Amino acid sequence: EFHSESVHAALVRTRLAVVRRELTLTDRKFIHIARECGFKNAAVLKNLFRKTYDMSMRDYRKSHRAAAEQ
Repeated sequence: EFHSESVHAALVRTRLAVVRRELTLTDRKFIHIARECGFKNAAVLKNLFRKTYDMSMRDYRKSHRAAAEQ
C-alpha cells in the first residue's frame, strides 16, 4: 500500500497526522502547530488541511473535542 506513495506524500501524511493529534489534544495556536510540524506557515497548513479533510482545522478541533468529551 505505501510502496506506491512518494516520499513527499508520506512526509505530508505523517505531518498531518501530528497536526490532527495536536488539534485534538491541545489548545495550541495554528501557527505554532504549523511551524512545529514543518509547514512554511499556518496558511499553507490551513489550505492543505481543508483540501485533504474537507473541513477547517477549527471545525476539526471542535468536532473531535466534542467526541472526546462524550
